[in-house]
Amino acid sequence: MDDFLAAIYPHYDIVIWSQTSWRWLEVKLTELGFLTSSRWKVGFVLDKTSMFKVRGIVKGRDKEHSVKPLQLIWTKMNTRHSSPSRPL
Repeated sequence: MDDFLAAIYPHYDIVIWSQTSWRWLEVKLTELGFLTSSRWKVGFVLDKTSMFKVRGIVKGRDKEHSVKPLQLIWTKMNTRHSSPSRPL
């Protein structure tokens, strides 16, 4: 994984967004060396607190699920990128 992330780092922003709580996410990222690599950098890390709930009817049943507000990424990365709704 380290070689892969090092290879794409010059071409892509690397961000982590997980539906896990920060407590467990930080443990795993630390174990994997994601936060200390000298070959590539993580732009930002978001946990489940960045998500919001939506409710709807699926096959006649009331369902709730978490949604990632992608506008949050565009806002955080606005110095390097434009949102899809704005021309590059």
